[in-house]
Amino acid sequence: MDFEPADDTGFTDMDYEKLNKKPFEVDFTVLPLEDIIAAQNKAASHVAGILGVTVDQAKELLRSSKWNKERLIERYMDKPDEILDQAGVVLDAAQAPVLKHRQGFLCGICFDDDTTEPALELRCGHAYCQACYEHYVTMKIVEEGQCRNILCPGAGCKVVLDEQTISKVVQEPAMAK
Repeated sequence: MDFEPADDTGFTDMDYEKLNKKPFEVDFTVLPLEDIIAAQNKAASHVAGILGVTVDQAKELLRSSKWNKERLIERYMDKPDEILDQAGVVLDAAQAPVLKHRQGFLCGICFDDDTTEPALELRCGHAYCQACYEHYVTMKIVEEGQCRNILCPGAGCKVVLDEQTISKVVQEPAMAK
């Protein structure tokens, strides 16, 4: 008996290419900016409802988790304080950074003791004058290209400045970036 291979194996050229893809070759779709923003808002609303935080806080948490909702929720349920610290999210309004005039204040960056300029103190206890914070954060955004995960300027401090804190100390052009 002669065996003749069939010409039709049931696989199209497309199926054959899918089967022989390299691990680094992935299918993707380019989304318009409006669709990305809508998907982010939907994810943030979903996470905010589950975790009992505001939508803005949920966005910060999602950014720190690279927008992986499932991993964020799982990790948050195990170690909420650690996840909040990593994202720079403050749930307690009493710990939220505020600009205020402080008597006997000495800025740890410029060493100016001018009490007429307000100082910003984070929950870590590090406080610096508004001008130093503005310069520090603006340089991080403009020169280093950072817009997220900007850390407190205190030596070795791991406290992350949230978007609301950054908006208190930088000018609009830097904030827009």
